[in-house]
Amino acid sequence: TIAVRAERAALSLDISLGSFLTLVREGKMPSPITVPGHSGLVLYDFEAVRSAWDDLKNTSTTDGANPYD
Repeated sequence: TIAVRAERAALSLDISLGSFLTLVREGKMPSPITVPGHSGLVLYDFEAVRSAWDDLKNTSTTDGANPYD
């Protein structure tokens, strides 16, 4: 398993850091893990982020239509 900071997790999804953190707050992305003994070191399990993305895209209710059309 690879651990990454929030910025790298967001980058891997090609979304902004703010959008990624919103998805985390909404429970759509995994919560971070604080490294024991290092309170300022907060990392995300990359495979869990990837799995959450797969779950999110597979449960999407859109039919591919552009909602702005």
